[in-house]
Amino acid sequence: MHGCRETRKSALSATVLPADAPEDVEGPRTRLAEAPVTSALATVSDPEGGLTLALEIITVATPEGQDLELRPASTVIEEWAAAAAGGESPEVVGLVEQYAGGAVPGGTSELLMLGAFSDLPDTARTVTVRPTGGEEPVEATVRPESRPGVRPLAARAPE
Repeated sequence: MHGCRETRKSALSATVLPADAPEDVEGPRTRLAEAPVTSALATVSDPEGGLTLALEIITVATPEGQDLELRPASTVIEEWAAAAAGGESPEVVGLVEQYAGGAVPGGTSELLMLGAFSDLPDTARTVTVRPTGGEEPVEATVRPESRPGVRPLAARAPE
């Protein structure tokens, strides 16, 4: 079991937090009257060629003890559509299909994760990633988005 956890850990290479929300997600979010969200891009690879590797949740633990959670974009988009009674529109179905899935065996993917909060703290105690399938969470390597105006999240709060 420990070897499996190490393989999973090495497969979760980096998380960009915060990341730009793709326009194809922002448009429907605005039309469905949902509050602003925080986006993250997690780079996931499955070099061992096992099962498809997907993420269940990214948790940002704040210095104040609050856990901020980001979930797969496909799940969040489905929930927005269901709340607005627009779950079967071609646009929503297309977005869910586009953002569903994970890293296929032998491949690398960037997975879009969304959190129902608009602001990140300046620092975090930890950022963890939990793969699907009951795996234990592992600490993520966080890198800031390389674009002007984005305030990077410090991976650790000062002691």
